[in-house]
Amino acid sequence: FHAEVRKAPTVDGKVNRSKDGKEIRYPVILSEAEKVISALIVKAFRQTVCGFDILRTNGGSMVCDVNGWSFVKGNQKYYDDFAEL
Repeated sequence: FHAEVRKAPTVDGKVNRSKDGKEIRYPVILSEAEKVISALIVKAFRQTVCGFDILRTNGGSMVCDVNGWSFVKGNQKYYDDFAEL
């Protein structure tokens, strides 16, 4: 699994961006429940690599968007994780 987190713009109305204009994201460890959700999404879409958004709340995690091919630009860990597939 490869997962990243970002600050939601709803917190303060701002999107944190790097010098080259890309949204700043940080590595995050998925919970066991989120890993199960991830595996179900991959199986349902029959796609080994895909991206999706999870909203985390005190009540748990919820998938709010599933994207096709995932492509994380400028993140070497993403490519290293991908190479292990």
